[in-house]
Amino acid sequence: MKPKPLFAILGLALTLLLTLTNLPSGATPAVHSRPTLTVPRYSIFEQTLTWPSSGYQNPWEQVAVTMTLTSPSNQQTIVGGFYYAANTWKARFAPAEMGDWSWQAVLSDGTNGTSASGSFTVVESTWPGFVRQNPTNPYRWVFDNGTSYDPIGIGDCIASDLLGWGFDGEFRRPGDEQGWRTDIDTYMSAYNRAGVNLFRWSVNNCAFNLYQTIDTTGNVYLVPEGQAGDQLVQKLRQHGFRTYMTIFGSPPFPQSPTPQQLAAIERYVKYVVDRYGAYIDFWELMNESDVSADWYTQVATYLRSRDPYQHRISTSNPQPALSVIDINSPHWYQREDEFTSDSITWDNFASWKAHGKPVIVGEQGNSVQNWDDRSALRMRLRSWTAFFAEGVFIFWNTSFAKDYHNSGAANIYLGPEERGYLRVLQDFTRDFDSQAVTTTLTVTRPDLVRGYALTSPTTYAAYLHSYTNHSTTTRGVSVTVAPQAAGTATWLSPATGQVLATLQVAAGTQQLAIPDFITDVALKISNLPPPSPTPTSCAIPFVDIAGNVFYIAIQQLYCQGVVNGTDATHYSPAGTSTRGQFAKVVVLGFGLPLSTPAGGTQSFSDVPPSYFAYVYIETGYQQGILSGFDQATCQSSGATFPCYLPNRAITRGQLTKLVAGAAHYVLTTPGTPSFSDVPPSNVFFAYIETARLHEAVSGYPDGTFRPNNSIRRDEMAQIVYKGVVGP
Repeated sequence: MKPKPLFAILGLALTLLLTLTNLPSGATPAVHSRPTLTVPRYSIFEQTLTWPSSGYQNPWEQVAVTMTLTSPSNQQTIVGGFYYAANTWKARFAPAEMGDWSWQAVLSDGTNGTSASGSFTVVESTWPGFVRQNPTNPYRWVFDNGTSYDPIGIGDCIASDLLGWGFDGEFRRPGDEQGWRTDIDTYMSAYNRAGVNLFRWSVNNCAFNLYQTIDTTGNVYLVPEGQAGDQLVQKLRQHGFRTYMTIFGSPPFPQSPTPQQLAAIERYVKYVVDRYGAYIDFWELMNESDVSADWYTQVATYLRSRDPYQHRISTSNPQPALSVIDINSPHWYQREDEFTSDSITWDNFASWKAHGKPVIVGEQGNSVQNWDDRSALRMRLRSWTAFFAEGVFIFWNTSFAKDYHNSGAANIYLGPEERGYLRVLQDFTRDFDSQAVTTTLTVTRPDLVRGYALTSPTTYAAYLHSYTNHSTTTRGVSVTVAPQAAGTATWLSPATGQVLATLQVAAGTQQLAIPDFITDVALKISNLPPPSPTPTSCAIPFVDIAGNVFYIAIQQLYCQGVVNGTDATHYSPAGTSTRGQFAKVVVLGFGLPLSTPAGGTQSFSDVPPSYFAYVYIETGYQQGILSGFDQATCQSSGATFPCYLPNRAITRGQLTKLVAGAAHYVLTTPGTPSFSDVPPSNVFFAYIETARLHEAVSGYPDGTFRPNNSIRRDEMAQIVYKGVVGP
């Protein structure tokens, strides 16, 4: 069966690049008139201001940028800007109120500066807004639009170039420190498809730092790393993740800072909020550090005063007793007996919830080793129990290999098996009633089975664990349930997602027989309609595809991490695509399992393992979709046979053949050619005709197909998109 992608909710991130007129001191701000701009609700409205930076020793702190925005209800919001690169400052804002907004941005060094102003209209979007604490249950989360948000999170080490993400590794050979690595799109696509929807970015904690110095004489921030942070939060948003950002790895001046030291800390906090706040859903002050109570109070209070979105605040080591800390965020690593995974998880969350605050375990994993032959099962038991305990895990993902050791914090391996378990859990929790709360559960054999339950006006759910037997079937156990409303009861396997039984049940207390199961089983009773297909919300940053006939294809593939822009804000639809670039697009677009030759060898002389598309070219080649050139072509192109020529532009005919192969089309040909320049003798005739029949390709108004023309980037997106979703 042809693989189907996970589609994205439509969104748009708008970036407006303005080159502003320099103003002498005291001059009237320039007003730039332009057509009415529309900004989807909660997307990123960004302004870029140009001003000479060479005359400043510290452009981050010698130049100030503020942007004042006035909402349709006449409420003003003031956000700060930040130095981005030479001669460039930016300001960002995520508007929530629909209607007509006005704005004014001012850049000043105290004497000279520049300014701009304008307006935009906020329109409805499918982006549900920021994450908020559930007003009816403090332990759960909802979006601004009121829909429930049930997080499953990961954190990971992050290089400043955003390359080399550990992914689906095996046991390493002696001397191999790196293990298995992949690119950011493959990584994020795989985990988001598994239902992971929260990412912890822990600055300066196995991740790049954002500052060079935080000092009373002036803070200096890192330009490339700041831009890497921009790309990271944009990629996370693109792939449907919410971001949990740790501001400090180890905080400066941790004990009783002087007023001058506190001011330096606050300037960095302001920089982080101004730059990343529109993308973030949770703040974490620091990682596994302790500071004075005054430090927490003063810095958290300042953070809240600067944050126009009022994101919830946590810290690690956890400080749930402090009023300025909104979230209890412990770290937990253990290699517990699998028969106790549920009870330990439940007891931990019960203890952590005692402060009356939501619990997000900022790091969760194993001790001793990141993987063993029972670690996936323990993770499944913990994850399901955490959901029923009204808690959240952020797993510290270490998946570049299965043999990472640490006696205390060995992190956790999240490969295909583990991701499969998370997908089943997220499918179970999708569209879950946000009013659900814990309730007691009674089973007829408590000596064999432990259970946990949630109830709401529309939904009742239970999770049961056979805590003495994980190898044979558990039979003959019943459970007493009390749904508040009649509905359909569905029993399913947390291991596979298989439905074990369904029946109609009435409201009120009653006893149900549990179907035969091994290890664990879940129940949901609901009067709600079946959940909609899993969405992947995505904001589009490209300013050059509005009105493009292939907009939907570009949008959908971008939201799945299949295509990227040529820079942060441009897709370049008229540009050409190379054979190497297309290999990545077709492999990711069709969801092909990645594979490479044993021993790190290469199939083509000009595609070494260091080439960016190596894994995709090798995957396509092993799948029989991609192929190289004959010896004569290799020689004439200056390459050694066998060659792939990855940097050669791909033609419309070549691409159509490859998509037809990836889509597993059965080749068919008409009696009369559909295009005047593709006769039956053309090497691509059958592929083009078949793809046309499947509505994956079309020709030009003059009746030609132009098979030898280099493919445009927008055409490439359309053909791949139609190949993936078409009939």
